Amino acid sequence: MKSFALALSLVLGLFLCDASAQRSAQIGLGYSPHSAGAGLQISFGSHSRRRGRRAGFGCSVSRSSYAARRVYVPGRYQMCSVRVWVPGSVIQEWIPARYETRYDSCGLPQSYLVRAGFYTTRQNPGHYETRSERRWVAAHWNSR
Repeated sequence: MKSFALALSLVLGLFLCDASAQRSAQIGLGYSPHSAGAGLQISFGSHSRRRGRRAGFGCSVSRSSYAARRVYVPGRYQMCSVRVWVPGSVIQEWIPARYETRYDSCGLPQSYLVRAGFYTTRQNPGHYETRSERRWVAAHWNSR
């Protein structure tokens, strides 16, 4: 605000000196509620259109309503909900041997191996889960 008062006194001094020399002068004041500031515009010059001499001086002081103070936020751990893909489980399953009973020419029952036993691998379908994780948030500057 001191710079605004200094500029105002300088401009008014120039204006008064110029007004005594029979020249034209204009003063404009402005205020903006959005930027919470004020402005001053002074222009002066001679009446002669042939010379075309005009001089001007402007000054504005404003304090933005959005001006924020910067605050240091130290690093920390933060709990976050994260959606994670969980693959389905893998199952190894034993398929037992298969036997058939056949009768020989005398009519006696005989067991024959049709297929030997083996393992089969089966994959169950996967799914998403929401889990809480502790994550590190680095230190930074924040505007408030």
